[in-house]
Parts: sequence; C-alpha cells; structure tokens
Amino acid sequence: DKKATISSGINAEYGGAETPPIMIRFVVCVAILAVSGALGAEIEACDCWSARCNWCTDVRCAVEVPNFATTGITMASKLNRKTSNTVVLFNSAGKELGTINWNLRSVIMTGGCISKYIYMDAKVSPVDLTQWTLRMGNDRVIIDILGKEAMNTGLYEECASHFADIGFVAFTNIECDTTVTYDGESSILGSLFGSNACAACDE
Repeated sequence: DKKATISSGINAEYGGAETPPIMIRFVVCVAILAVSGALGAEIEACDCWSARCNWCTDVRCAVEVPNFATTGITMASKLNRKTSNTVVLFNSAGKELGTINWNLRSVIMTGGCISKYIYMDAKVSPVDLTQWTLRMGNDRVIIDILGKEAMNTGLYEECASHFADIGFVAFTNIECDTTVTYDGESSILGSLFGSNACAACDE
C-alpha cells in the first residue's frame, strides 16, 4: 500500500514531486469546527498525501509545534486496534525524519530507526471521536487519551537521537472527521493546511 509508505524513500520511489500512480483526490478542509478558549480551535485535519503537499514532504501542509516535547499535538479521531493514526515528523528545519503510526494495539516508529512499542488498551468507543495528545522529547514518547496518560516510554538511543528535534508534524491516512487542535502559538498551521492542497480524507 504505497499510500501508507511515508518515509525518506518517498522522493526516490516517485521521482520527486511527480504524481504517483494513484488517484489524486481533493478536499477543502477549511471549516473551523469549534473554539475552546485557551485550548485553541479545532480544524479538520489535512491529509498531506497529495501532489501539492509533495507527498507529505512539504511543511506548508503541516503544523508547526515549537514545543513538541511539552505541549505536543492534540487531535480527535476514531481509535481502535486495527486502523493506525499516522503522524509524519519533521525537524525544525523542515526535514522529514520519519513517522509514528499508532493504534490501541501498538506504536510503530519509522525513519532513523524502526521501533515497536506495546501499551495497555484504553477503553474508548471505536465509533466516536476520541481526543488524544502526542508528545515526544527528552528521550520519551508519550500519548494521552482523553486527558489521561496511556503510554509513557523511553526511546531507544538511536531513536532518541534521530527524533531529538521535532518542529513540524503532518498527517495522512486519516478519516474525514479527524480534527487537529491549534492555538497559533504552541501549534501553528502551515500556509497550505486546510486548503485544497490536501488530499481527500478517507471516507
């Protein structure tokens, strides 16, 4: 499944920004869905797997996260044990580092290292949107679900070094109702985020 292959080999496989042999879909993700005071606003997530987003390598389709180790990124999506949430990670200079793919069964990181972590299942509805927060830094990866810590584990040495500087995050393989919370300070939308540059979401 080439759509799920988001790694440093993307450009080599598809020859830069040339369109791969998949149907390019368009969506306008422009509606701000809710405002929650200091927590910021929610907007439909941008699927970066499109030609204008250069197949998840253009940080204009990402969210800037200056303090990813402390504030992380907060999203709402459907959680289960089969479908993974795919977050593409970039350093502060906009260079793609790899991905973190997780569901209620496992967390798999790709890029400078390939690591798999298993954590305890959370009791959530598989058909409703569930809010979660991803943070990574200080040699640890942390996932909170519904405001409670669901995973907090140390990174292997090579992974900790490779992912030490995360400045942007993007998203792919997402469903249409997936949202991202942003406030313009700890999370800043790229100029193409929420535009028709994004790929169509998965129904």
